This record gives sequence, structure tokens and C-alpha cells, in this order.
Amino acid sequence: MANNLPNKEIERKFLINNIPFDINQLPGDEINQGYINYSEDGTEVRLRKKGDKFFITVKSGSAMVRNETEVELSEDQFTQLWHLTRGKRIEKVRYY
Repeated sequence: MANNLPNKEIERKFLINNIPFDINQLPGDEINQGYINYSEDGTEVRLRKKGDKFFITVKSGSAMVRNETEVELSEDQFTQLWHLTRGKRIEKVRYY
């Protein structure tokens, strides 16, 4: 049976003084992300392509601990929704 309850996410961000000179040699994932909706109360709905996987995510709350529900999409489902993120997209690499 699937768990339909949102997961809790503790979001932490760190400021670094210097980017490692060899950062492009480190393992990482290219991520394309677009926002469908972002509300003043901290609720956001986003689409994300990470490698060959596709997701829609709903985050809610504005404190350090937030609710997060993520559902994997097919590439076709992702493509059908991607136009909704026009003008609200980012590309990034998440290094490990």
C-alpha cells in the first residue's frame, strides 16, 4: 500500500567561501527544474528532470521543516506540463 502522507524535509543551505577548482571533476547530477506555482505562504509546485527521471513535487510550509510530496512522472507527462514553467526555470548541477 502506498504512503500518501507527505514526507518531512529539513532544508539546509550552506555558504562556502571558495568553489573547489576541480568541481567539474566531482560526481554530480544535472537538474532542469521549473516552477508551476509558488505562493506567498511557501507552497511551491515544481517539475524536475534529473538524469532520465522526471518528477512533480509539492512543497508546503515556510519553516526549516517543510512537507514534501514527490511523484515520479513519465517523460510524456513531464513534457505535457513543462510549458507551464516558461520563464520560471533553472538549470543546476548538484555535486556530491
